[in-house]
Amino acid sequence: MKNKKSKISFAQALQLIVPYAKGKVIEQIKAVSVIVIYLVLFQLLILRLPIQQAGIITLGIVLVVIGLAFFIDGLNLGVMP
Repeated sequence: MKNKKSKISFAQALQLIVPYAKGKVIEQIKAVSVIVIYLVLFQLLILRLPIQQAGIITLGIVLVVIGLAFFIDGLNLGVMP
């Protein structure tokens, strides 16, 4: 008997992936936000330095959140049964 492959469209694939990925990214935002808030407050209140290049810093934080989401998901799939 020949295996039948399920064919789904790109839109259907997105409907499956987006809710899953959204939940994973939100978990990482919650984890990273505490550290980011602490560092921002420390720089502004203790060091009394302005935040320069906020756009680049924001991009870096977004990339960290996405990278952590991929890492934790890979860790869950590969290491933890």
